[in-house]
Amino acid sequence: MRSRSRKLCQMVVPASLFALVALIGIRIGINNANSLLAGYALMDVNNLRHIYLVSFDYALQNGGRFPDDWSVLSSDSSITPEVFRTYRNRGNTFSLTNVHSWTDYVYARGLTTNSPDGTVFAYSPPSNQRGKYGAVVYVGGSGETFRRDEWMKFEMHNKSLDRIPGTASGTDQR
Repeated sequence: MRSRSRKLCQMVVPASLFALVALIGIRIGINNANSLLAGYALMDVNNLRHIYLVSFDYALQNGGRFPDDWSVLSSDSSITPEVFRTYRNRGNTFSLTNVHSWTDYVYARGLTTNSPDGTVFAYSPPSNQRGKYGAVVYVGGSGETFRRDEWMKFEMHNKSLDRIPGTASGTDQR
């Protein structure tokens, strides 16, 4: 009887340890993937801030109106197509002259330099990071990232989203 239980222990203990190590490895992999996507969301905030600053400069030179289309920014040497890339369209080569047709960022057109700080300027929806994180930049240049559950609350409660393309009162830039 002892021999049987010893053999059983010799089989179960290593199998249990293997399963535990496998689960830990899977968990670490999931955490790394989520960290990577969170990093891409931060990159989106930084890219959108860069786009905001170039757009703000454009507005200062054009009677206070932000551009109707980001392709007019192609003449500015401080901006490149890479700034308009997201996690979803990384690795592709595009031109700034038709940026509105390929970027995954959504731009709230019709803004002016008199628009209140905190009005949404542009955003990257969570779908750009496999549904995990979204990014927003506001008039004034501040920005933030949201997890998907926070993003849904943000969409429901943020009055500024009335101006965002793709919502009931906006038209999509893409």
